[in-house]
Amino acid sequence: MSLYLMIAVIVICLILEALYSGGEVALFSSDINKIKYYASKGSSAARQAVRLKEHPEWFISTALIGTNLAIIAASTLTTGLLIKTFGAKQGEQIAFLILLPTLFMIIIIRSIFQHYAEAMAIRVAHFIRLSSYIFYPLAYSVAAISRG
Repeated sequence: MSLYLMIAVIVICLILEALYSGGEVALFSSDINKIKYYASKGSSAARQAVRLKEHPEWFISTALIGTNLAIIAASTLTTGLLIKTFGAKQGEQIAFLILLPTLFMIIIIRSIFQHYAEAMAIRVAHFIRLSSYIFYPLAYSVAAISRG
């Protein structure tokens, strides 16, 4: 894989991780009455967000699957890129270079999504819903287990 393609895929994975992780926080933190208000005004994304909030096990399972897949893919590709660049004997530096930016990104993204919870929940609702169809077999299993 070329260097530019690898970097592009890593960036896409980080964006997906931000959407899943941030979407989970936004849907949890948002006020359902405010979202219902936007849904009553005709917003289809707000209607999706209301459906997701009414069935939290569904969006949680989808968000967790998406977040984990994105983090695993980004970490694996980043590790390969850093090993190719610095060599295999630089283990501690490689781990540090992977974990620190990822940790800060997750904290910053979650804070932003929590601060603007209703707006972000509405913005990511279609994405989470589409992802739930893509991850359907896994998401259904996780949701069924969480329901008891």
